[in-house]
Amino acid sequence: MIALAKTPENNHLYGATVYLAGAIQYDDDNGLSWRDFISLKMKDLGIKVYSPTNKPSPFVSEISEELGAVDKYIKEKNWDAAHDYIRDKIIRVDLRMVDKSDFVIARIDPEVHTCGTYHEIILATTQKKPVFIFIKGGVKNIPRWLLGLVRPRYIFDGIGNLLCYLYEIDRSCFTLNNKWILFDEN
Repeated sequence: MIALAKTPENNHLYGATVYLAGAIQYDDDNGLSWRDFISLKMKDLGIKVYSPTNKPSPFVSEISEELGAVDKYIKEKNWDAAHDYIRDKIIRVDLRMVDKSDFVIARIDPEVHTCGTYHEIILATTQKKPVFIFIKGGVKNIPRWLLGLVRPRYIFDGIGNLLCYLYEIDRSCFTLNNKWILFDEN
């Protein structure tokens, strides 16, 4: 078992920020359980977490007021209001969190339709940020488009293997490549 660090000494990822990308709308629990689990592990490493299911103040979470507002506009067939709300309160905020993150962890389930996750991964890769994906069955099940964006060594068959890799990075077992640009703000 790897003991988690809570100090910046000899820990590459201490003070970094991660964004958690993954399906919400069609996910069984709105993507909460895996995000909650990883959030605790990241916080133990001293990593700040951005999540669309737990947005920083003053923004609201997609799974609370946001979904209710969007559903209301759709039920009323007020498509312009739904568009404006989704663009301004969901997409802009989520993509800004990707902008502010140092790296991204994404959960991909090929059986669950998602749009925002792909957008977030594409944004992070165009910004040259490390993106780590976990998907049941690992790299052999990754959609081809994502395989073209994310190196196979950053695609894992589950949360556990991904976390072990991040712990190794944090513990200096790997030399960080040029995708990692972490600032020491102390």
